[in-house]
Amino acid sequence: MKYITTAEAAKKWGLTRDRVLKLAKSGRIPDVEQIGTRWMIPENTVKPKDARFKTVDTSVNDQDKTFFRYPCFEGRDINSFDPPLTDIEIKIKKISDLFQDCKFLEAETELISLSREKLNQCHRIYYLRMACYIYHELSKTNEFFEAYKELSIELNKDFPHKKEMSSLIHEIDSTIGTDNYFINEFKIDQTYNYHKSFRAHLASLCLLTSTKSNTGKLSVLDLMPYEYICSSVNEEDSYLDVQTIHFYLGIEYGKILKLDEMKHHYQKALDLAYKYNLYYQPAMLYYYYANSVDIVLKNYPEDFIKKIKNLSKDLHNRYLSFMKLSSLENIYSKLPSKDYMYVYFALQGYSNKEVAGILNISESNVGNRYSIIYQTLGVHNKAELVEYYKKSTSTNIVRNE
Repeated sequence: MKYITTAEAAKKWGLTRDRVLKLAKSGRIPDVEQIGTRWMIPENTVKPKDARFKTVDTSVNDQDKTFFRYPCFEGRDINSFDPPLTDIEIKIKKISDLFQDCKFLEAETELISLSREKLNQCHRIYYLRMACYIYHELSKTNEFFEAYKELSIELNKDFPHKKEMSSLIHEIDSTIGTDNYFINEFKIDQTYNYHKSFRAHLASLCLLTSTKSNTGKLSVLDLMPYEYICSSVNEEDSYLDVQTIHFYLGIEYGKILKLDEMKHHYQKALDLAYKYNLYYQPAMLYYYYANSVDIVLKNYPEDFIKKIKNLSKDLHNRYLSFMKLSSLENIYSKLPSKDYMYVYFALQGYSNKEVAGILNISESNVGNRYSIIYQTLGVHNKAELVEYYKKSTSTNIVRNE
């Protein structure tokens, strides 16, 4: 039997050498042999499947398949849900809570554990969303883009409550920035009756999209509908969404020098952070609005103030690290996010006809999309596209593992 080294296997499979070493040490590569300090892999070994991103298991019971509850579990008491949370939802809540507390490594550990569970489609989509957020903060660019790619594929399928779940892509886009990477934009459909469990989140999105799309300053009159939203959303529905509404109202009031209103909303948002360990959003916004937030922050305990400021610097550095790695010459920095799924299909060996069937579009449209991708990357066919992908992800991305 012929063997290849971990470096050769990494090049063959489109992985980093560190990743191949991890797979070898964990027993994920069949018939691998360790000779001294070196791992030798049978030449014809097939690339192990990525256990972090599983397909939906059809053995999930029928009730789990049909039941929908928008999984915004951050910062809520575990006993406050009706009906009670399932075991899967409790695990999702734990990941969300760890992330909002900026404990990203612990969140990743729980994320990997969740990947071994049987997930219905809505929970799998939420799992992939959390994977994107966590890998972004850990500057694991390959893992981020793989999760984003799979999330895009899932959201292109037809399933109940697709409109609610599609908002998750918009959230990720707004975290990274749409200028270089993503082109998706969440639009609120006024004719659609959103599920009641989604409405608190919809209210926060409504304010967020309105303020971000408005290049000028919103007047007091403009903000009145959002004040109404803020007062009408029950805090118990989602602490995190209420925190979001307060923060963005505070920002808008600060722009028009309505300082009393600004301080009121910042205080409400910081109170939620202090009470429920919702530090992620305050730390993110503090970097950009430090002077105005400081007016209110000074009234809190010193350890709380220090934590917000230190986390703010840390999150900004993590953002810069991710952007630096993402801007290297790799396939993701050159393509819009809508094309990631086409790359995925090419890697899996799907024909244009098969892709057309999955996406419910014409085969000619698939061919046209691939032609644009080929032109963008300077390749001529799927074989060259796959080779470009392997070289891009195995040699040009520094991985933090």
